Amino acid sequence: MADEVPNLPTEWVGTAVATTWGVSTKHHPRHDSHGHVDPEWHAYIDPSTLRIVRQEGRSLELLVLSGGHEAQAVGALSADGRRLVYATQDVTCHATIDGDTMEIEAFSRPHGSDRSGGTFGVGMATLTAKR
Repeated sequence: MADEVPNLPTEWVGTAVATTWGVSTKHHPRHDSHGHVDPEWHAYIDPSTLRIVRQEGRSLELLVLSGGHEAQAVGALSADGRRLVYATQDVTCHATIDGDTMEIEAFSRPHGSDRSGGTFGVGMATLTAKR
C-alpha cells in the first residue's frame, strides 16, 4: 500500500558535534561539573544514540542518549518516512532519513529552568541504524 508509513529501526548510533553558549542540556560534557555557572562558548563532539521506544504510525516516543545522560523525546514522522522532527525538554531536532543513515540538526534553548535565557546551542549528528 502506497500510504503505509515505514517502521523505523529501533536504534541509531553515531556522533554528534555541538556548539553552545553555556551548558544548554544535561548531555553537555561540562554539565556535571557545573560549567553553566560561568556561561561561555563551548564546542564538543560526543557519541550519540537515538532509540525508538514506540512508533504508532507517524507518532514516536524516543530516547536520546549521550554524554552519560538520557532524555525522553516525542517525534513526528513525515508520510514518506524520510523526515523526522522530535523534541526533548531542551532540544528540538530535524532529521532527514536516507535508508540506514539519519542526518540531524539540533537547536537548544532551555525554557522554564534556571538556565533559560543565558544558554543556547546548535548541533548536528550523523547516525546509522543498527540492524
